Amino acid sequence: MPSRFQRLLQRLRPHVDLANWPRLTAAGVELAEGADAQGPWLLSRGRCRYRFFDTELQAAGRLRGRLRASLLAWAPFDNSDYRIVLRGSQAMVWAWDAARVQDDLARAGAPAQVRLHLEALQRDAHEDGTRLLQGIDGFEAQHWRGGVLRASRWWPQAPDAAAWASWASTVDGAAAQPAEAIAPQPWLARPWAEGLDLAALDSNTSPFERFAVGAALVSLTGLSAAQLHQAWDMQVRLRALEAERQSLAAGVAPAIAARDRALALAAEADALAARSHAVQPLEVLVHLAERLPQRGVLLRDLELQGRNLRLGLELGPDMARAALVQDLQAGGWLTRVTESRDAGGPGRASFEMTLADLRPPPAMPMAAAAPAAATVAYPLPTGPATAAAPAGPAALPSPGAAPPGPAQAALPPAGLPAAPATPAPADPGGPKYPLPVAPPGARP
Repeated sequence: MPSRFQRLLQRLRPHVDLANWPRLTAAGVELAEGADAQGPWLLSRGRCRYRFFDTELQAAGRLRGRLRASLLAWAPFDNSDYRIVLRGSQAMVWAWDAARVQDDLARAGAPAQVRLHLEALQRDAHEDGTRLLQGIDGFEAQHWRGGVLRASRWWPQAPDAAAWASWASTVDGAAAQPAEAIAPQPWLARPWAEGLDLAALDSNTSPFERFAVGAALVSLTGLSAAQLHQAWDMQVRLRALEAERQSLAAGVAPAIAARDRALALAAEADALAARSHAVQPLEVLVHLAERLPQRGVLLRDLELQGRNLRLGLELGPDMARAALVQDLQAGGWLTRVTESRDAGGPGRASFEMTLADLRPPPAMPMAAAAPAAATVAYPLPTGPATAAAPAGPAALPSPGAAPPGPAQAALPPAGLPAAPATPAPADPGGPKYPLPVAPPGARP
């Protein structure tokens, strides 16, 4: 069983051995056994016409232009294609019928852009003299001088003396007698000269210019290689730095997490500190619940701006404003308590005051333990006692006087019998609030 290397050689052998290449001969298409029509093709000498050109011009640009014009004027076929080998100001040109070649390749299943290799370039070249070679499909007479093929003629069979003499008479220096035919020479792995096509002659650059362009390209290639090497080194360094960064990040990850937690706690502490530097409405409500009487007062409005507080109250008919002011100021937190004129209606009272501090003082028992709304009824005396009663409105307590205590409220006037205390009105019901805040429409 052949090895993998042997199978690879068998697969590549048709492309290496020119004897197995498909051929285009004067008779048509020849496909050897195992030949690959998709690979390169050989174009026999019988399919070509040969001509030697000597322009005798020094400038390479003018040489190419002159040679191109000469080839277009020669044009041995209606649709000619060329293979050109330049030797200084001299040119060796092979031409063939491009239309016929393309038709034969299409019928053989070859691609349209297949590369054609000329039989004349795959055989060994000669230096000087005349010779007769046996080719793929005929015989070719060649006359060489200084390594340049000066003349060539092809016959399908070996030429006789008359045919040889007719050709030799047109060639300067050719042998008059036919030479002995040389057996087919071995194929060259590479052609002895790189041929050009007709489109390559459109370039007007000189060899020096092409050399300068090539040198510039080589220099640019070297610079690009140096830049590529530097870029590669930089990429390697970047990868090393990235690996180091990841290693450091993994090492300091716990410290970073602890720092983030500390920053979050600091933010919470800042928020709490900001709240501690402002008056808290809930503390104001709790303080009012401790200062205001439980009966006879309903809180309607509360407006807090910084340390300025405004209360809207609805007072019962027996609630004295002076006593209410004393109750508000008794804790020492609410100061400068004044009553506003725009109370908002009968039974309404609006008070403005200033908080002495951001926080209320510690809770203190109120001076009056009994509810301020509780009243005591006494029977009015008849007779002389009534006449002896002083006329005029009852005297109000002075603003600085202390509110009457429970004992004072329970004592009857002099000379009057003690009367039972009238209890406070019954609770109309509803939820019990620490601060008597009235719902809309309620009255004390």
